[in-house]
Amino acid sequence: MAQSTERIINGKKYDIENARYLGQWDNGLYHGADLEWLCITLYRNEGGDCFLYVEGNDGEELREQYGEHNYDGEIIIPVTEEKAREWALCHLSGNQNLRIFGIACKNRKPLVTWIDSDIMKRANAFMHDTDYTVQDIFTAGVEALEKKTI
Repeated sequence: MAQSTERIINGKKYDIENARYLGQWDNGLYHGADLEWLCITLYRNEGGDCFLYVEGNDGEELREQYGEHNYDGEIIIPVTEEKAREWALCHLSGNQNLRIFGIACKNRKPLVTWIDSDIMKRANAFMHDTDYTVQDIFTAGVEALEKKTI
């Protein structure tokens, strides 16, 4: 970890030392040694706000997406409750989602894929500027392709 795990963003305090740990995902690469290593942890601060704590060498793209200018291998990204749920549904187990949000993951399956970095940047920017989620974008894409082929 870097020197400080605390940030004040838009007047709210985000501090992993005092926040409630909710869950964690990593990309399976070796911590620190691999240039694409990435670990993301979901927390809830004392005020009830959720945030992602991103560590790793592959966080540069997230820094650009969320505008964190002091990237030092760590980023704190405040997220809405809805975005936190969507992230958790994509990255955590069904039991973890049930424990954290009371969400049973019926009719949901995880999706892990490689995607062109430019498309991912566009999708991330779109999600950041709207209330759409990864599921919304994927669903709209599938529905558009279904209409196109009919």
